[in-house]
Amino acid sequence: MIRGVVMRLLLGTILFLVLVMPAVQAQANSDEVAFKRAMLYTVKIKARVQVPFIGDRKGTQIGAGFVVDARRGWVMTNAHVVARSPSEVKVLFRGGEYLPAHKLYVDPYVDFAIVEISRKHKPKNLQVAQLECQKIPAVGHAVGAFGHPWNLSFTGTKGIISGVTAKYAQQTEMIQTDAPINPGNSGGPLISLRSGKVVGLSTASRRFSQNTNFAVPMTHACRILRLLQRGKNPSPPELPYIFYRDVDETNKLIVAKSHHKKGGIR
Repeated sequence: MIRGVVMRLLLGTILFLVLVMPAVQAQANSDEVAFKRAMLYTVKIKARVQVPFIGDRKGTQIGAGFVVDARRGWVMTNAHVVARSPSEVKVLFRGGEYLPAHKLYVDPYVDFAIVEISRKHKPKNLQVAQLECQKIPAVGHAVGAFGHPWNLSFTGTKGIISGVTAKYAQQTEMIQTDAPINPGNSGGPLISLRSGKVVGLSTASRRFSQNTNFAVPMTHACRILRLLQRGKNPSPPELPYIFYRDVDETNKLIVAKSHHKKGGIR
């Protein structure tokens, strides 16, 4: 009888391994394929600022980006990687040399930017990242961050989507992930390890926390990209007024100056 029980346990274990191992192997292969593709469309970005605006830093910064339009030579990245200030921007493909580029569009509120590789230096047959523009994957979805953490070039990390929150950026909905994102990852792709598509733009990590990192969802970034590709300005409209808070602390905003052509508030 004992022998029969042992045999059944042994057969059950073998059956479990036969059923589960192929799935585990398939997931491992999927991860490798996703990162292998990322090596082709991800770039390293170097931006040098000499005269910084408020909010920017003087000096050279390293970040990541990824190709989103091969014909135009467009690379998507974070605004804080290339800075709002006048800066010298260069991009590097794996195994290549730094190529001159320039900032085409910078949105500091969404932390989104597009840089364009100089047409004279644009490589042929650029590989474009596939973007997930339709939806944000569910909590628990396996993702990978790819970039240059601490200047370790073209490296990947793995994790899951932990949630979607507006608490970090206050104004913009962000993907929260436990995939490690460090300095040098900013502007790089956050990739679905199931579909291989880019689901987010790696942006920041919470200081003094463990595995609490954030990315701009592609659902937001794609809207800006599509408008730019159609030749439209995606920037939100600005009011032609400058406000200041009432010094008596009555929680009112008072118009300090108007740039309205006709003057006054209509």
